Amino acid sequence: LTLEYERVLCPLLLDAHNRYAGAEYVSGLEPRPALHQKGLIERRQCAYVADAVRGALERLLVDGDRAAALSYCEAACSRLLMGEVSSHLLVEGGFVKRADQTDLCRMAGLAVPEKKGSAKKLSAAEQKNQAAEDETLRKENAISLAIELLQRSATADG
Repeated sequence: LTLEYERVLCPLLLDAHNRYAGAEYVSGLEPRPALHQKGLIERRQCAYVADAVRGALERLLVDGDRAAALSYCEAACSRLLMGEVSSHLLVEGGFVKRADQTDLCRMAGLAVPEKKGSAKKLSAAEQKNQAAEDETLRKENAISLAIELLQRSATADG
């Protein structure tokens, strides 16, 4: 029986079978480990979400800095909410999924001041379609995190 050394992941973040990430040491002589992940960053994700997840994992697992990882995620959400993210980074599977501040506030259950001339009553069918689109967007990691941050900031403000 021969055992072969493949790699060591320390620390390791295990989500499920074949969904994990860790600071990878291959030879044991590396001055700094590399990020190794499987299944957490998927091809179908838009580039912005993939970069945000990769950046957060890098800071959390390789650098060992939880505060920096959280700060990185908050900054990524802030850029998204401020509309500073180029639309080509939000392309996912051939579709552009983008929610503006009004959409995010609506999904978070917060009141949004209406712009002049934009107050439009939706029919029942339009409301149903909007609810379905909102539900689809809520499943996206960046959108759900942005909604959560909005809800937190609303409760903190009073």
